[in-house]
Amino acid sequence: MDWSQLLWPWGVRTAFGFCSAAGFWATVFLLLWAFVLACLRRVCDKHESLINGVSRGTVALKIMMLCHHAVVSILALVAVVDDPTIISMLTQPGDATAANDMMRDSRGPSLAAEVLTPVTIGYMVTDLLLLSQWHLTDQANWPEAVLMLGHHTLSLISWPCAVLWDFCARYVVILLAFEVSSLFLTINWLLTISGRKTSLLYIISGLLFTGSFVVVRLGCVISQLLAFWQAPPWLTYLSGVPAWAPPGSALLVIPHLLNLFWGVKVVKGFAKVARGFLNGGSGEAENNGDYSRSSGGEESDHDWTVHRKK
Repeated sequence: MDWSQLLWPWGVRTAFGFCSAAGFWATVFLLLWAFVLACLRRVCDKHESLINGVSRGTVALKIMMLCHHAVVSILALVAVVDDPTIISMLTQPGDATAANDMMRDSRGPSLAAEVLTPVTIGYMVTDLLLLSQWHLTDQANWPEAVLMLGHHTLSLISWPCAVLWDFCARYVVILLAFEVSSLFLTINWLLTISGRKTSLLYIISGLLFTGSFVVVRLGCVISQLLAFWQAPPWLTYLSGVPAWAPPGSALLVIPHLLNLFWGVKVVKGFAKVARGFLNGGSGEAENNGDYSRSSGGEESDHDWTVHRKK
């Protein structure tokens, strides 16, 4: 794929260029949310502000999120497959050369990172601006919201630096590809509030969520952890990178540790759904908090359990 055709006209290797690109995409996502909200107000009951107990603004936010995940995660997967440096790291676990190239490749920076990172940063900015639409109806879900706020904040600080300094930007591309599982999780959320929680479509979407989580997220863990071991970016100082920046790259380990933790629960949850479906019962997903919070960020990937209807 020719990523050079999609680059921001003024480039993103400067603070002005990156901020202007991210600001443009933040505006696009905000307008998208407003447009979807206006459509929902037009097609829904004018006297009813909620859709199955969820505000129209929250539903519009979820649809905005769906659009982001559908575009960025798929393009990021394409970027992963097209990038020989990333492929070498994933297919040759522990290879020192590939590990070093992941920090900065002598063949040049990742154009995919330069294209996709400002889009997602803009999306996160809009998500935070619409914090009031996160639908935090239960105090038990607040820790998860705090975790998402931390995720967005750290990403807003670190990801632009990765692109500006061409330092670990390819790791950011992989993190963007992880969102493909969130695509199916968001679809399941929309199916839930539309009353299709027991439908075959919900089961299929859940299967795709589980499969993408295991293949994309868990399948990349070992290779990346070995790359960190071979060439720890937090101990590497490259030209043009401020001396205080490399230690912050240790944060790259956190998503993989969380994915390992959530992965076990994802697989167990889907196994329960499958058993309920195969036994002829109506498999109904229990929310356990993950669907009651409709934040603009990624929901809990670990609670997708099932019980038999009495």
